[in-house]
Amino acid sequence: MKSLARSHLWFPGIDLVIENYVKSCVACQSQANSTRESSLAFWPSVDFPFQRIHIDFAEYDKKNLFIVVDAYSKWIHVDILQSTDTSSTIQCLENLFAVFGLPETCVSDNGPQLVSREMCEFMDKLNIKMINSPPYHPKSNGAAERAVQVVKRALEKQEIEKNKYTSFKQRISSLLYAYRNTPHSVTGKSPSELIFKYVPKTKLSKLKNLDPVRERVKIYQDYQMSRVNENRTVTEYSLGEEIWVRSVRGEKVKWFPGNIIEVQSPYIYKIRTDHETRIVHVDHLRKRFKRTSREIKVPNKLNL
Repeated sequence: MKSLARSHLWFPGIDLVIENYVKSCVACQSQANSTRESSLAFWPSVDFPFQRIHIDFAEYDKKNLFIVVDAYSKWIHVDILQSTDTSSTIQCLENLFAVFGLPETCVSDNGPQLVSREMCEFMDKLNIKMINSPPYHPKSNGAAERAVQVVKRALEKQEIEKNKYTSFKQRISSLLYAYRNTPHSVTGKSPSELIFKYVPKTKLSKLKNLDPVRERVKIYQDYQMSRVNENRTVTEYSLGEEIWVRSVRGEKVKWFPGNIIEVQSPYIYKIRTDHETRIVHVDHLRKRFKRTSREIKVPNKLNL
């Protein structure tokens, strides 16, 4: 486009004028490709077991699973549910809290039973901060997503020796026994050891002097962040800023215009469009450019 324009006329700053004109094209912006993923974000480190938990639902072999993972110890808890409604979910959480105490924070996705009024009142009553990750961005609740994959992969491996288990519940107990007593790659210790402060006896029990868990986690996170964030940056947006919001429901238009109405973190924003108000991840936002009515001043004489 620049070459075509310069073949017909020229004036100082013509390239910048063309760039701004193209960049502010509404049709072009609404159909642009997805933004580059932001740098990898980590949840704040935790100091003790069940300070923060991540929860999610999964389905396997037509059975509903409610999965909880502790951010500190990586302990995984699984309940088999007949129904995934709010009442059943709250009952599972009450049973869990009766054993491990109340967490400070609970992270979940936006499932209807997890954002319902009944669930919010339950969490408020226990003074637990409920954080819902942005829709269509599972990475924001990565701990729960990984726990779901751990459980599903273990169940798939059990299919080979399925006949040695008397029930699905026994299969769950078996995989949890193996997982909870295996040293985790991040902490260097098993979830059971971090929860109960001793190494439970197993067929492969081995006592080792390991580095402090917090130091191991920090080293691992620093390594991951330096590797993943090497060529990534986070685009920051301000309150009230006009932006483009990525379409996530298969609409023909890829991006919709909207405004930032709340900045929850450098990665999480609350936005409003003509259609809805919702929470989004920074990866689903783009800067919005507008054309101005400034006149182009062409000098009478050119200094050649």
